[in-house]
Amino acid sequence: MFLDYILQQPQRYNLDDQDLKLFQKIISIGLEKIKKIAHEISDDPNFRENNDKIDNYLDKVKLKLIQEGSLDIQYDVNYQEQHFNLVSKIPNFEIPFVVWNMRGDAFFIFSDLPSINTKINSKILQQYSSQCLHYGKEKTTVSSFGQLLNARVPSNVCFAIAIVKDLEPEIKESIRTENPLDFETDTLWYRVPVVYCLSDAQLYFYDQPSSFWEKFKGEIVWKRLRQVIETTLTL
Repeated sequence: MFLDYILQQPQRYNLDDQDLKLFQKIISIGLEKIKKIAHEISDDPNFRENNDKIDNYLDKVKLKLIQEGSLDIQYDVNYQEQHFNLVSKIPNFEIPFVVWNMRGDAFFIFSDLPSINTKINSKILQQYSSQCLHYGKEKTTVSSFGQLLNARVPSNVCFAIAIVKDLEPEIKESIRTENPLDFETDTLWYRVPVVYCLSDAQLYFYDQPSSFWEKFKGEIVWKRLRQVIETTLTL
């Protein structure tokens, strides 16, 4: 804090004992107000209800992730000024196809994003999923060359799950119709934005290509990814 910085060098700012006492009182009042506000928020029934819903969702999804082979689950991970409520990694995650299967690391990253419903919500969601993708790239241990030797197409997946209190209808529509490949592509990664809405306990993700031509933008893979979302992330 700026006041703490001043109090550490009173001679530089010509502060006497009375000034120091005044500054300390100001700091004390500020801390008390912060504690009071935090206490009021935590006592708010809606706040507690939302937290209970988040905990319930994460607890149930965690069990599904363990069943899918996740042995690495972390809570409260901080990365690039973003707080992840839960991070799960499934190694050797395989998506079957007729000829070749895709295999790599799959990251499932969950965050409570209360500001998603602002005017810049689409931008916030894109930024969040990009942060999740960068986190996955830093933490992956997959060898692309080794995957090719095993007759597998090397491809990692990052499921970026934003948990929100509510969503406007037009935002739900944009999430379902905007192809994530239009915003960011990577030859070895699939970024899969998902939003879990607490108010209706529903998942929203890209599942409605907006035109005939959109079906040629990775739709074969998206069909498989949607199956993963519906089986692993749905309550």
